[in-house]
Amino acid sequence: MSEAPIEETEEYEFVDETEEIHFKYLDNLRSSGVTNMFGGGQYLTDQFDIGLRDAFKILSKWMKTFEQRGCPEGEDWSAF
Repeated sequence: MSEAPIEETEEYEFVDETEEIHFKYLDNLRSSGVTNMFGGGQYLTDQFDIGLRDAFKILSKWMKTFEQRGCPEGEDWSAF
């Protein structure tokens, strides 16, 4: 049985400027290594004064779109 070809994904487009700010914050948080990203929701609530439920929705979307958005600036994924 042969594997299905990998399809190229379209470049991710942010819904709005707020989403872009939140996602870039999460990218920087991830790069810092301060927390496991499953704990990122609390950082969003502290930084942006939003409720935990909204923070988890943002974090969930950030996780689901992580690969599509590509390698954050300054990171090298060539070893993976």
